[in-house]
Amino acid sequence: MANVCAKEIEDATVQLWELLRELLNPTGDMLSAEAVSTLHSQIDELWIPYCSSAPGSQFESICRQYSFAPAMRSTTHFDDRSMAARMQIHADADQFIHSMRQRLEMGAASNKNIFLSHAATDERIALLLKAEVERRLPGVNVFCSSDPTDLPPGTRWSAEIQQALQGSSMLMFVASGRSLQRPWVWFECGTFWFSGRKILPVCLGDVRKNTLSPPLWELQAVNADEAAELKTALDAIASATGVTLSDASQLEGLAEKLKELDRDADAVSKIASGWLGTEWGGNYLAYEGPYQNLPLIDDIPFRMTMQQSLKTAGYDVALYDKSHFANLGEDGRFVQLTDRKSWRGYVTKGSDRLIARPRSQ
Repeated sequence: MANVCAKEIEDATVQLWELLRELLNPTGDMLSAEAVSTLHSQIDELWIPYCSSAPGSQFESICRQYSFAPAMRSTTHFDDRSMAARMQIHADADQFIHSMRQRLEMGAASNKNIFLSHAATDERIALLLKAEVERRLPGVNVFCSSDPTDLPPGTRWSAEIQQALQGSSMLMFVASGRSLQRPWVWFECGTFWFSGRKILPVCLGDVRKNTLSPPLWELQAVNADEAAELKTALDAIASATGVTLSDASQLEGLAEKLKELDRDADAVSKIASGWLGTEWGGNYLAYEGPYQNLPLIDDIPFRMTMQQSLKTAGYDVALYDKSHFANLGEDGRFVQLTDRKSWRGYVTKGSDRLIARPRSQ
C-alpha cells in the first residue's frame, strides 16, 4: 500500500508540472527573484492538495489502523518518496527558469536594435549619439525618431515608434533636465522597464547618474559628458547586442561635443519657454519671462555675483533708484530672482532696484 500511495504522489506531481509548464509565460518578467519566489510558493500551494493530500491521508489511515511503529513506517520509504517528488517539481521549475533565461539572453544578444529615447529639444544630441554608436559598433542599428531615415515624412509615427520599441533589445535614454519633463519619454522607458529589457540612461547637464529620480536611480546610468563613462556606455551596448566595439578613441572630444550640445539645447529650451536671463545660486535671474504669473515675494538683497552672472550672460546691469525708473527705456527690465515655478522677487540694494538690458541692443 505504501508503494501505491507513493506512486500516486509521484504521478500526480509529474502531471502538475506538465500543466504548470504549459501555463508559464516565458518572458523576462519571470526572471526576477520576486517572481521566482512567488512561483515556488504557488507550487507548494498546489502540490499539497492536488498531489499529496489524498494519498498521504490514505497512508496515514493505514498506519493508524495497523498501529505501525515509526521504525516500521520508515522502512516503507513513503515519506522519502513523497519528499523527493516535492523536491523534484521545484528542481524542474528551476531548470525551466534557467533554460528560459538562457534563451532570452541569446535572443537579446542576437537583437542588434537599440531604441534611442530623447526629448525633441535634444534632437542634435540624439543624432550625434546615433551616429557615434553605429560607427563605433558596426552592425548595431539605433532607432532615433529625429532621424528622417528612421521615421520618414508621412509615416504614422506612433505606430512606427511602438514597433521600434517592441523590436529593440535595449533603450538608450538621453537623461537631460528637458527630457525628464516629457511624458512620452517616460512612456518609452516604461515599455522597457515592465518587459525586463535593458535601459541605459546617459545623463547630461545638471542631471547626474547619482541624482536620478526614482525609479531610474535603480538603473546603471552614465554621465555622457565624461569620456570614461562614454566607454562604459559603449561596452554596455556591445554586451547587450553581442557586437564588438571597434573604436573607443577620441571619447574626450565626443564628451565635450555632447556637453556643448547640451548647453545649446538648454538655451533654446529656456528661450522657447519665455525665460531670458541667467542661472545664479541654483535659481534664475530673470530679465524677462513668465515670472509675471508668479506671486511676488519680499525683495532679494543684491549680490555682486548677481551682477557678474548677468554680465557673463551678455547683459549690461545697473542699480536704479525710484526717481530714475522713468529713464529705463524700452530695453531696460527689472531683474527678478525666481525659482521659475512658484515665486519671484525684485533684486534691491537699499532703495535701488537692479535693472538689465541685453548688451547687443
